[in-house]
Amino acid sequence: MDLFSHYLSAVSVDAATISKWQVHSPWGVNVDDFAPGYFLTLLDGPPIHLNINNQQIVLNQGDALLAPRGGKCQICSVGASNFAPIEALEWQGQDSDQYDIHAHLGQAMTVTVGSRGRPSILAGVAFELELTHASLIAECLPPYIPIRAQQSLLLQQFQPLISHIFTDKAPGYFAVATQLAELIIISALRTFITNQDEFPTGALKALTDRQLRKALQEIHDSYQHDLPVDYLAQVANMSRSNFMARFKRLVGVSPMAYLNRHRINQAQALLSKTQLPIAEIAEQVGFHSDRAFRQAFKLQTGIAPRQYREQSQSLSA
Repeated sequence: MDLFSHYLSAVSVDAATISKWQVHSPWGVNVDDFAPGYFLTLLDGPPIHLNINNQQIVLNQGDALLAPRGGKCQICSVGASNFAPIEALEWQGQDSDQYDIHAHLGQAMTVTVGSRGRPSILAGVAFELELTHASLIAECLPPYIPIRAQQSLLLQQFQPLISHIFTDKAPGYFAVATQLAELIIISALRTFITNQDEFPTGALKALTDRQLRKALQEIHDSYQHDLPVDYLAQVANMSRSNFMARFKRLVGVSPMAYLNRHRINQAQALLSKTQLPIAEIAEQVGFHSDRAFRQAFKLQTGIAPRQYREQSQSLSA
């Protein structure tokens, strides 16, 4: 698996809701401090204006906006003069008056804003990422990411699926909707990253460095084995000192810190999804002793492996 696929494969959606918006002129919606991440795309109708941090982004048909960490946004029809807070809208498809992304809804949510003229039809995906594994990408992302229709043919192929799921109320809806949401988010991230030339310090910045990319690929492919700095420098075809300095400058941490972080991330997945003994998990992710693993795990997460397992499995129960 290539390194970029390793990064994208780590992105997992914990919870998601899909919604259909019909926005008529001259109305708009105020989204204040919306905590989940969200993705908006214009499926049909007149352009939509998004006011974000005193900047305006215009969505034409097929365009999208990704807000990985949520946040404030004003969704406006052309010439909007009336604005409603998102929490005051009359949503259909909710199980209660209070929005809950973890509610496991059995259908898409729908809302109509205004009533005159041809509406703008938006699809919305609200989501929470499992940040333990998605953090390599998430920490490098800007708060708001516009995506133009011509940048991603793949995202355009999702539009008929989204339109279908708006009317889907059959058993199994939640499972299908969550998987579709995850595919949409991963595709949006892929589109953004492959169209960027510069990134802040972090794992994505190292993708642009041919030599460091080789070392990172080796870490992700072989983290279960001993990977001393001298060996990783050799893989990168660099001297030890140059490798250490460049890795820290571009990635933000030392090679060994990155390796241990990746090992602990893999251990967290095994603790969440399996009943393997902790000592066996430690060995599987590359630690020679149970004690060293427990120390490294607590240093990174703040809690012991057993406590992490109990918390994560109780949340998913």
